[in-house]
Amino acid sequence: MRPGSLFTGMPRRERVAWLSFGVLLAVETVVCALIDLGAPFRDTVAAGVLRSVCYLLPGLLAAAGARRSPRPVRLAWSCLAAGLCAYGAGNLYWYLFVRQMDPEPMATPADAMWLTFYPACGVALALLLRFRLPAVSVPALLDGVIAGAAVSALVSIPVLAVVEPDPHSTLLGLVVNAAYPLGDIALTGCLLGGWALCGWRADRVTGLLLAGTGLFAGLDVVSMLTIWQGLGPLPAMLDPLWITGLAALALAAGQRAGRTWTGRPGAALPAEGDGRRRPPGGRGGGAGPLAAPGSRAGLPGRVPLHRGERRPDGPDHHDGAGDGLPAEPPVARPTPASATCRCCRSAS
Repeated sequence: MRPGSLFTGMPRRERVAWLSFGVLLAVETVVCALIDLGAPFRDTVAAGVLRSVCYLLPGLLAAAGARRSPRPVRLAWSCLAAGLCAYGAGNLYWYLFVRQMDPEPMATPADAMWLTFYPACGVALALLLRFRLPAVSVPALLDGVIAGAAVSALVSIPVLAVVEPDPHSTLLGLVVNAAYPLGDIALTGCLLGGWALCGWRADRVTGLLLAGTGLFAGLDVVSMLTIWQGLGPLPAMLDPLWITGLAALALAAGQRAGRTWTGRPGAALPAEGDGRRRPPGGRGGGAGPLAAPGSRAGLPGRVPLHRGERRPDGPDHHDGAGDGLPAEPPVARPTPASATCRCCRSAS
């Protein structure tokens, strides 16, 4: 799969926005690499503005993709876009109000904005599964989500077992910082469970969602270990990786409806008299998908004949059988004299 194919079907303005975001992310990666090498860029205004813009853009791009999505999945992608925007707003709040605090508190309003990302993604995933698997009941769907979260919690036990929090840490700080990797692992587990329910059919949206949540899970585990062990400030290169995870989730929302993880199930036809356009093939319309092969507008299709049967007279003969209409009586046709045999004429 070519990377350029991920942007197929997007409007031109949206493609330009993604290109601009890619350029900004590349610049942010170079700046963070220089900061880790010792360059004095960490506390500059330009670096802070660039980082904040890079965190905010994925949410806006996801909102643009949700706006042009089909109506059944628009709500799901809108929830994902809301979570991404909340994450970007949390980073902006941290830069404006928390960054200057010394020591930095373990729990701030920025954490509340960052943690909003997880329930929003969970709701989006549940809506996508509900649309992809319409035959699954709500209790069964909830059972799958709970089972996935339980399995994810068991997987997270080895991660939490190697952590020794700082003695000066508060209970609120421990709970808040532990919520990040646990939320990532729960989302990844639920996504894998939903993928299994869909028959392990791989497509672009599945890969993008798994890449985004998996990258977040790994980075949050590294961040939690660094904070709880008191290993110093986080490496600046974590920021471009976090932004890449946000971009992968936003790009999933921008895929075309025909290539999304949410397959298009058959939609019910609108009821008669509801004011909406009826599909072709209805009463007074052209031939539709349910019309018999060879039918014309408003006329029934020809029924195939079995061997030994003769087709009724007339190109469009129809006796009304099977459609609720009374059968048309046969019409007697006069036989011309020239068509009678010699013996019959002599007898008459």
